[in-house]
Amino acid sequence: QHYRNTPMAMPITLNTKPFSTGFEAVQNFISREIAAFNLTSARVRAFRETKTQLEALSNRDLADIGISRCAIQGIARDEAMKVTLK
Repeated sequence: QHYRNTPMAMPITLNTKPFSTGFEAVQNFISREIAAFNLTSARVRAFRETKTQLEALSNRDLADIGISRCAIQGIARDEAMKVTLK
């Protein structure tokens, strides 16, 4: 009966929410940076491939498809910007 008169001890709880939130924020940041890097890498690859392929064509072939040599870089840039990651 003596135990009824003693105050109950408050349970100790650890607040792990700020740590997990901070950790999740870091994870999200790293994931976004990796995705941005992957997207940039894919766009650079597409730019180089398009530019290389168009530069390999003769002036006659370029004229047949309506592209001048000075437009190759702009066309390659436009194609690269169309690249998206799934």
